[in-house]
Amino acid sequence: MSVDILPTIPVHLGHSKDGKGAQGAEAIAKTFGVHRVTVMRWKKAGAPIVLVGRKYQCRYDELWTWIGRNEKRLYRETEKG
Repeated sequence: MSVDILPTIPVHLGHSKDGKGAQGAEAIAKTFGVHRVTVMRWKKAGAPIVLVGRKYQCRYDELWTWIGRNEKRLYRETEKG
């Protein structure tokens, strides 16, 4: 029997290399294997991604669930351009 284990910890944003800020969207994008712009599109589409100050945060398990529920719609939007 296989059990899928999803990361359930929130994305606590790492600092940029220059020390001037956090890379929240980048951290989420890296985790999900997508571009940073995709993370922002997901947020605009209603994904459980929050902007705290200038930092994007999410719970991985909630975002995986949201992606699963919206997969077909997200795919169609991607195909449109």
